[in-house]
Amino acid sequence: MNTHARQPLHIWIFNDASIASLLQPDSPLWPGFKPAIIAEVSDRPALAYSLDLETPAAYPGIAGLLGPSTAPADLAVRLPRLQIPAILAPAQSLNASVWLAALRRLAHDPRITGPRIVLVDATLAASLAPVLTLADRIGLAWDLSTPPGAPLQALMQVLAQDGILRPETWAGIAAYFSADHVPAADELSSAQTTLAALPGGRLLPALAPLV
Repeated sequence: MNTHARQPLHIWIFNDASIASLLQPDSPLWPGFKPAIIAEVSDRPALAYSLDLETPAAYPGIAGLLGPSTAPADLAVRLPRLQIPAILAPAQSLNASVWLAALRRLAHDPRITGPRIVLVDATLAASLAPVLTLADRIGLAWDLSTPPGAPLQALMQVLAQDGILRPETWAGIAAYFSADHVPAADELSSAQTTLAALPGGRLLPALAPLV
């Protein structure tokens, strides 16, 4: 029996720091299971700022997993409202080659037992396409405060060109309005029309504000 078999890897590409509002026990990002760990892949810290968390000035994020003596537990923090460890974005920007190596390490690290949730900033998605194909499930979590027009269409085109929109792994687009954005009727109608034309597009219920 192989005790080091790779555990499920689920990737969600996000476009806004309001992704923090979806990190709750009944999150639509992990229906039917509990993640063993959450990892943030972003050159601009999102979760730390949104959840009032602090990380050291030299915090490496998941790049720390590349070091032979650094364990996942050494990098993880506990998110408010969740008993799930999380590895936040690094304090310093990383180049694509480091991100790719770190994500491959996270996907195969035998010290993490259970499904892994990776949150990838949309601005990095194109450069990380080679490793996004490792995902057992991959989808978009899109804050509709940024209208789902050209930016979303461009991202979908990149994912299609890189073979990421495979029916067996595509989790769809979980779109939402952040708690501090109350959409007007025409804005809501436009968003629903756009989502209906995209693969797996759906509008999540209104989010509760972070407290």
